[in-house]
Amino acid sequence: MEDASAMNARLARLAPWLAAIVFAAAALKNAVSPLVDQDPFWLASAGRLVFETGHVPRENTFSFTAPHAPWICHELGFALAYAKGLAWVGPGFFALVGVVAASVTLLVALSFVAREATHRLTLALAALVLVAGVPLFYSPPAFASLGVVAAMTALAFGEEFSLRRASAAVALEWLWAMLHGSFPLGVVLLLAGAVEHARTRRRRVVTAVVAGAATVLNPYGLALHGLVARYAGGGEAVSKVINEHIVEFLPLWRAPQALGPFDVPALAVIALLALAALRSRDRVRGVLVLFLCAAAVLHARHLLLAVVVGTTLLARRFDALLPNGDLAPPAARRVARAIVLPGALVALVAFAITRARRPREAWLGDNLGGPDAIAAIDALPRGARAYAPFRVAAVVIWYGFPRGVRVLYDPRNDCYPADVALAALPLEYDEAAQREAAATVARLGADHALARVGGAVEASFRASPAWHVASVRGGLASFAR
Repeated sequence: MEDASAMNARLARLAPWLAAIVFAAAALKNAVSPLVDQDPFWLASAGRLVFETGHVPRENTFSFTAPHAPWICHELGFALAYAKGLAWVGPGFFALVGVVAASVTLLVALSFVAREATHRLTLALAALVLVAGVPLFYSPPAFASLGVVAAMTALAFGEEFSLRRASAAVALEWLWAMLHGSFPLGVVLLLAGAVEHARTRRRRVVTAVVAGAATVLNPYGLALHGLVARYAGGGEAVSKVINEHIVEFLPLWRAPQALGPFDVPALAVIALLALAALRSRDRVRGVLVLFLCAAAVLHARHLLLAVVVGTTLLARRFDALLPNGDLAPPAARRVARAIVLPGALVALVAFAITRARRPREAWLGDNLGGPDAIAAIDALPRGARAYAPFRVAAVVIWYGFPRGVRVLYDPRNDCYPADVALAALPLEYDEAAQREAAATVARLGADHALARVGGAVEASFRASPAWHVASVRGGLASFAR
């Protein structure tokens, strides 16, 4: 018995170190790896447009297929920050964003867990579930805003709810509305916290109402809420196309690895903890998290919210299964910081060294066209109407739009007619559509095209008498007609 107790104590001491090593390794890798995310480039382009024109975008300005289609930039805060960051730092800025955002998300979540947990193993498990189960280091807003989600969760369910905390919750909800369309969850969290905490319920409910009202104070007003409602309902023709063709919008049973190899295991852990919570004082938390888990099963993109909120709120359910707690709150907070801060520091230093030595174009990974993508885009003539692969199109907008280059389709999705989306999206994965790519792109009005070398789309352009090869740079072939 003594040997078993000693072994358990040793495991408890080692577990946070393991979590710290795993986080540091992931942070280091993402700090120096070429980029894979396309969304930040078109967001930065939208932000640049705001700085140049003095007003928010309301039309699909970057496209030649639907230039006047209505568009609401529901991630405006990120757009403004990304525009300046990309202009000042270059593409490597998004690797920096990923490291900082992941560190903030993990630190905020673990800080809340540290107030409720009494075991080192609980903190370590919470950290490992978040690092393995959620792509924390990606820079698109859905990932970079998870720190806001964790912060609102902590505010909404904290034992104390002073006027200062209430004010912080309102301000945070307003900021959330400026950053990402998932902001209605903030009001839900505040109301759920009100149900759990009877003593301060009235103040919490009032805060939820004021916070919800504050979200209207954005440049688009209630139109932003209408966009979120349309996304949630999926009733529009273009929404149906997106829900059928974009991986993260698919049901989890059709895309079990939509965000990473540990999607389903992480969600399963959270769901089991939520079920266990239903028979405890955490039943409100359990119901809320089970709702988010169900949403994640229906649309894989909701898994991010389910895992972050579930890990933050339900870690103490795991903690309750362990005997003989070994941490007081001050010590738990120190353990939480020790899991995150050393790895974050190492990653930031590695990023600084890498950025000093790496040319800007080398930050572009193969998904974005590779290191030669910028040269291929610069070679497009002024005013070109260009088709580009789905992920490359956002890069084309950033580097080509100032010269009048417009794209056929890009990752914003929601501001294109359904017929354009239905024609463009299958070019990424459907072999029959790829064989007809040259004819499809010409029919939609493109006069230039970028295609990945060696793919079926490139073969279609090479076989078409209407198109000729303009150049081949690295992994991209350029065609004109």
